[in-house]
Amino acid sequence: MEKVDDAAKEVLLPGSKSIAARALIAREVAGTDTELLNLPDCDDTRELDAALCRLRVLRREGGREMKTPSEPMRINLGTGATSLRFFTALAAALPGVECVADCSNGLRRRPLKGLTEALRRLGADITFLEESGHAPMLIRGQLLKGGAVEVSTGQSSQFLSALWLVSPLMERPLMPIAEEAKTVSAPYIEMTRRISEIFYGAAPRRFAIEADWSAAAFFYEWIMLQPCGTRLRFPGLLPPGESLQGDSECAAIYSRLGVRSSSYGGGIEIVREGKLADRLELDLNTTPDMVPSLAAGCCAAGVPFRFNGVAHLRHKESDRLAALVAELDKAGFLLREGEDSLYWFGERCAVSSDSFDSHSDHRIAMALAAAFPGRKIRGAACVAKSFPGFFDKLDSLRERD
Repeated sequence: MEKVDDAAKEVLLPGSKSIAARALIAREVAGTDTELLNLPDCDDTRELDAALCRLRVLRREGGREMKTPSEPMRINLGTGATSLRFFTALAAALPGVECVADCSNGLRRRPLKGLTEALRRLGADITFLEESGHAPMLIRGQLLKGGAVEVSTGQSSQFLSALWLVSPLMERPLMPIAEEAKTVSAPYIEMTRRISEIFYGAAPRRFAIEADWSAAAFFYEWIMLQPCGTRLRFPGLLPPGESLQGDSECAAIYSRLGVRSSSYGGGIEIVREGKLADRLELDLNTTPDMVPSLAAGCCAAGVPFRFNGVAHLRHKESDRLAALVAELDKAGFLLREGEDSLYWFGERCAVSSDSFDSHSDHRIAMALAAAFPGRKIRGAACVAKSFPGFFDKLDSLRERD
């Protein structure tokens, strides 16, 4: 294991891109000029902000920017699924707006049907231009009727969050009804509700975006593999009882893996101490972004695990279950996936490669880098999606000759 100074080092985390996306949309819906503090400087946030600027141009010019007499503006949302889904709901709820919502080739593969079907039930005019249920799509904004509507929540909570954020633009109050018995990533819906309360009441002049617990998880992963006594501090990271983020559950989960968390005046301090669990079994349905860091970290630490409630990870930037199985196999760990689970019972296999593939997935790249230093990760630049400075911060913690 790497050696570090006994003194706590600081890691400045980016702002939460999940909070940022909701705040950007809510500010647009509310029509305020609320100043957003600590906006993360990452691809997803920049792309959504740029798309909203273009949408404002459309609204000022009466709904369409006519490049030719029949060509609506094409707005590219890049690689962010949250951005695309939230933008789709917003554009669909703005009468007179007409645009084509598009995205990267990778994001075109991710599902939109659960959202667009609910929007159509509310009166939206959305036409898929290539493959049904996937971008690109032509959106002609309408006054949505609101009221009761069934929404798919078994694959992504973002479908419901997208509708909730634009509900003030609807004719009647929205009354969403979940189609499935089990809602995935439910804390993100609560995050949406709380941000909506902030912006759709007396909108604040300033809104500070919290430091990102999802990003902190990779440093929890790193520190669990360090000697006892190693400390880190995260300025601006709110404690679990105060944070809007479900991934603040990270502190409780990693307490079972030898990492103690405590608040200090400006954030959270963590210290490596005590024993790791002999085995870890968790239902991670509500905190799916924790899976990559936990899987890679537990393998590197030799802690067998079973994570349940994770089927929806097949529909992220990559099929995260398959990606973790494939990449950790290269490092000598024989993981298996079930219909709704990922598990490792301690089985080993031959190390087959000294490098990894990121699968163009920022969370896969960060999880592998934190657990297995020194290995090349192909496509590692994908971390710019959420945390452009990740590798610099990780390197700063490591001993230099």
